[in-house]
Amino acid sequence: MTSNNQQEDNFEQKATDVLAHSGIGNLTDQSTAGQVATALSRLGQFCAGLEPVLQEAIAVSAMATLRLSCGHNAEEARKLVRVALKGGTGKSDDEAYGTYGEAPGGEIIIDLAEHHGRLH
Repeated sequence: MTSNNQQEDNFEQKATDVLAHSGIGNLTDQSTAGQVATALSRLGQFCAGLEPVLQEAIAVSAMATLRLSCGHNAEEARKLVRVALKGGTGKSDDEAYGTYGEAPGGEIIIDLAEHHGRLH
């Protein structure tokens, strides 16, 4: 059991270090877009090469911070963190659509769909 506890402590320490050094924890609702972008860019750099489970745990914490401290909604927070972890590609694996806005009623406006690597 001691090795499991040590492994959990090491896992938690790595996640804490990445979040602290990226600057995510310092963000507030007064943070500029540039400050948010810088922290997310650092987050992506620090997560590169980490185990996928650790990356996901860090991503969840970063999304929660963006929602609670910065006022982003869940979808915005998810997209921002996913882009950071993907190295700035702007598109996660599960996104096959280019989203260009939101209608007054809250419906998402989708202009482009990708199918087999081709835009339609």
